[in-house]
Amino acid sequence: MKQEFSLTDIAKLLNGRLRGDGSVSISGIASLESATANDISWVSHVRFKGQVENSKAGALLVNDSIGETDKPSIVCGNVDEAVAIILDKFAPAIPAPEVGIHETAVVSDAAIIGKNVAIGPYVIIGAHSRIGDNSILYPGVHIGEESSLGTDCRLWNNVVIRERCHIGDRVTIHPNAVIGGGWVRVLFQQWPTPEDPPPRRCINRE
Repeated sequence: MKQEFSLTDIAKLLNGRLRGDGSVSISGIASLESATANDISWVSHVRFKGQVENSKAGALLVNDSIGETDKPSIVCGNVDEAVAIILDKFAPAIPAPEVGIHETAVVSDAAIIGKNVAIGPYVIIGAHSRIGDNSILYPGVHIGEESSLGTDCRLWNNVVIRERCHIGDRVTIHPNAVIGGGWVRVLFQQWPTPEDPPPRRCINRE
């Protein structure tokens, strides 16, 4: 079921300035060409203002340069940023593993697991590793020995944190990423004059 928000609520979310009827109900976001009466659309530049008249959008996101339109609108400092916020707001929730340790996960007895941590199927957590409070580990995550993960972290499917790596708080790592999977040796070569910065050259990588 789609979420619905009044235009007033969306204006508060964006810290924007409302023009027109704030009771308009919005359940999605779409381009000017494809929007329906329940969608909010956006006009980020005056050259697109001519398309507003033919749009079926129920409301608009605009900046101060656009001026008045015949549709209810929210004036935003940064329209592109506002679009990103609304896209996130309307995005369907992605199911997360339940709090606790899934029966298929392999967690070392020497690992330290914080409060309200969700550890999904087939997760592996090595000895002496530490997982911070409220973190979520999706299926297939591998945490190497003596590594640490801060609070409120989210590691998506099949992320690998190698041994003795330390991740801070509120970090999201997307699927299949590997942290600590290799090393880079960097040498510095003196440039001809002191005014020029020394370049970095990667000469060996695993």
